[in-house]
Amino acid sequence: MSGSNLANQTGTYGTQVVVTPTTAAPGSFPGSRWGAAGWSDTNGNLWLVGGWGYGTSTTDPTGFLNDIWEYQQSSGQWIWWKGISNANQNSVFATIPINADGTPFVNNVVGGRRGAAIWPKPDIEGFIWLFGGEGYDHSQGSPPGYLNDLWRYLQFP
Repeated sequence: MSGSNLANQTGTYGTQVVVTPTTAAPGSFPGSRWGAAGWSDTNGNLWLVGGWGYGTSTTDPTGFLNDIWEYQQSSGQWIWWKGISNANQNSVFATIPINADGTPFVNNVVGGRRGAAIWPKPDIEGFIWLFGGEGYDHSQGSPPGYLNDLWRYLQFP
């Protein structure tokens, strides 16, 4: 359906989506990886987050990834929603409390990771849940390790 017939391919990130698109961005696709978490939405589209593998050839070529992609079956194309094209991104946690209504802080960043557990069906508000894996915590310069952080993530902006 999609992807290269060669191993160890870097991704093509193009422009990151900042609003809900009506069509996918042609020519964008994730790099080769393993240990990613994934789910399908109510439209039957595939969502992919993180893993260990290839970012872009212009940045760190391999490592823990934190990018989030959607594969649209209707167009046969990928959409890059969030995350960075580099490998080995540290997590960023809010320095202010989460709002009383439970609204998450938008500057939080899930660090690069593989092997995370995910609750595949979004809740009534459209959030999915992501737990742990192996990768990077918030400590700059520290090596990767096993994580036990829990994220409530809105799959689109």
